[in-house]
Amino acid sequence: MADMLASSGVGELTLIDYDSFTIHNTHRHYLRTHYCGYAKTDALKDQISRKYPYVDVESSNAGLLDYFKNNDITQFDLIICLTGNPTLDRYFDSQLSEQGLDVPVIYGWVEAYGVGGHCLVSYPTG
Repeated sequence: MADMLASSGVGELTLIDYDSFTIHNTHRHYLRTHYCGYAKTDALKDQISRKYPYVDVESSNAGLLDYFKNNDITQFDLIICLTGNPTLDRYFDSQLSEQGLDVPVIYGWVEAYGVGGHCLVSYPTG
């Protein structure tokens, strides 16, 4: 998703993920295998910055909720949440709504075996 956004002309991206890229998840990621062992966001930042040098990419190795608690997310025009965890997604959405933050969110997920993908757009408001 980050590569597609960068290629479409989005000039600023913030990538948030606490996970590391391992050989066990290479089958479902855009990253090349030489990034194994790196934090996913750092590896994506490096790869996107090399491919699209005009895109300003920030990376955070925090979890979504930790980032949310410690940073001003009102700076974002749009949040794309691809955690693959519907419980976390629902909780995150409820927190946005409870705090009255009016940032649109796109939640996305892929069915098992890549059978199909889905997205849901949410406009949380207080």
